[in-house]
Amino acid sequence: MEIQNYNVKELSLVETLSLNGGTIKVPKWVKRGGLVGIGAGILIENWSDIKQGIVDGWNDAMSD
Repeated sequence: MEIQNYNVKELSLVETLSLNGGTIKVPKWVKRGGLVGIGAGILIENWSDIKQGIVDGWNDAMSD
């Protein structure tokens, strides 16, 4: 666009973000997906301890 003909100047990135509401909106499903991914990562990293805890709990429950 020929902004020189209209005697105006281009907006900076900060001005553009301010006019458009500030930041980029991220859908809720993306945020939740990130949390689920973090939870899954923790679960995978600690699976051997979790599995052992389940086995120990089962054995304790069955021995009573």
